[in-house]
This record gives sequence, structure tokens and C-alpha cells, in this order.
Amino acid sequence: MLVQIWASVLGVQVGVHDNFFEQGGDSILAIQIVSRANQAGLKITPKQVFQHQTIAELATVAGKASGAGVLAEQGEIIGKVPLTPIQHWFFEQALPHPHHYNQAVLLRVKAPLHQQYLEQAIVALLHHHDALRLQLMETETGWQQQIVLQDHFP
Repeated sequence: MLVQIWASVLGVQVGVHDNFFEQGGDSILAIQIVSRANQAGLKITPKQVFQHQTIAELATVAGKASGAGVLAEQGEIIGKVPLTPIQHWFFEQALPHPHHYNQAVLLRVKAPLHQQYLEQAIVALLHHHDALRLQLMETETGWQQQIVLQDHFP
């Protein structure tokens, strides 16, 4: 099974003793290997692909996928969270307009777009990615951030 997965992802014929990286593999392709293996019922991790770079080696550590889907779920986080080191550094710069560093993207969709489906997708993203619900505020003691409930958005 791993031979077919590797050949499909790498686009070359592979043997069980061929090195993944010597055959053109990289970190992105390793993630694709892991995903396809998990879909096929074989449990491997990207770390294992890096540590066991041939199919023969990887097969010795591969396990049976549980089918549980999510390996770890922390649940929805709300409340204050500490700034990361890079956020501390950014705010220490005392920039006159820190909001100028926001990133905006405009996507043009050629196919018809149903507002209801778009809203459902955005709600799902906000629920899944806590960082998308971060609010930054400047207080007397410096900058702080908190993750707000999803229902605080329009």
C-alpha cells in the first residue's frame, strides 16, 4: 500500500528501499503521504516519514489507523491569552499605526456564490481556528489579547 501511495505522490516508481527525499520528497509531500496513508487505514505521522525515510523502515513503525479522525481536540478557547514573543516584539516597536500591518485579501469568484454557504463556511472557520477570534487591545499595562466567543461576530 505504501509503495502505491509514495509513487502516486512523488510521481515516480519507487522501491521499498528508496529514500523518500532522494526521490524528490519534501515536507509538503510528506504531509500528503501521511494523509493518504491515514485515509487508507494506515497510521503514520510526518515525524515518522522524516525519521524512517524508506518504505521498508516506515512499515516497521506504521500502525493501524483508529478511524477516530481527530487525534486531539482542545475544545473552543475563550478569554485572555498571553502574547507570543513575536507579538511582544511587534508592540515594543511603538509603531504609530500598528493596524497598517493587517493583511487583507480580495477574492473574486467567477461561479455563483450563495451567501448562506459562505456564512456557514466562515462560522466553521471561526469555530475551528481560535486565532481568528483574537482581539488585541492596548491597556494601561501594555498590549493584551483575548479570544472572544464566536457569537460576538456579526
